[in-house]
Amino acid sequence: MNLTPSPPHPPRVTETSSQQPSGFVQSLVAELVIGSQPSALTAFVRARAAHTTNHFTGWRMDGWVRWLEGLRGVYERRMIQLCRILDAGRHSFSLSSLDSNPDWALVASAPLYTFSFPRGGMFIWLRLHLESHPLFNHPFSSSCSSSPDQHLPIIDGPTLSAALTIFLTTKPYLVLIAGGGMFSATDEIRQATGWAYIRLCFAAESDENIEASGKGFVEGLKAFWEIRDGKVIRRLVDMMPRAESEGMEQREEGSRLRLAEWVGC
Repeated sequence: MNLTPSPPHPPRVTETSSQQPSGFVQSLVAELVIGSQPSALTAFVRARAAHTTNHFTGWRMDGWVRWLEGLRGVYERRMIQLCRILDAGRHSFSLSSLDSNPDWALVASAPLYTFSFPRGGMFIWLRLHLESHPLFNHPFSSSCSSSPDQHLPIIDGPTLSAALTIFLTTKPYLVLIAGGGMFSATDEIRQATGWAYIRLCFAAESDENIEASGKGFVEGLKAFWEIRDGKVIRRLVDMMPRAESEGMEQREEGSRLRLAEWVGC
């Protein structure tokens, strides 16, 4: 009798991530690297004509590695450019005069977000400090909507995060971001901490648009922190279903810059 316990079913990681490799893409990459694989007759004819005709023989592995090194350099340049913009604009400043001496003022600095320069990959993860927003945990006024949502008694973190995502897609900022909620493993994590994070992809935009994307993101955040009316947040949240159904329309001249896609890949 075999007393060895049967192994548990393997987790279906592929079904929830890459799904399955594309056979067509695999064939395309293989031929790009090793060259086309002709039939025996074609190979004989090519061999006889090799002294007069050049045929594509593939990049070979060293050519593939050179291409990857060049791509890495491009991504690193975009990453550094975007990180420098984010690093310079991460703080919000407020000025208040001292009653005792109006010639002097106090300057308060609060970080809008924190992040670290990535050491690999194609993304920058930011931790938004939405708890410093003036409307954080502020009660929704009954005048915010003609039919107030009883499920949103206060403007909490998830609500502000959703409103910010839509706010950044409006003019003049026109930037798409990926909210951390879509990467949360469970609903509990999404509600507890997922809303506080966003992911920016510096590989999806061209070198020319990285600066515009970064500055639009920073300026949009600072403008969002200046919102003092809960009705504005309500209108932004109400726009979310419509924005998702429209797919945030394809980018055209003068429209949104992509620091994210609407998928988690």
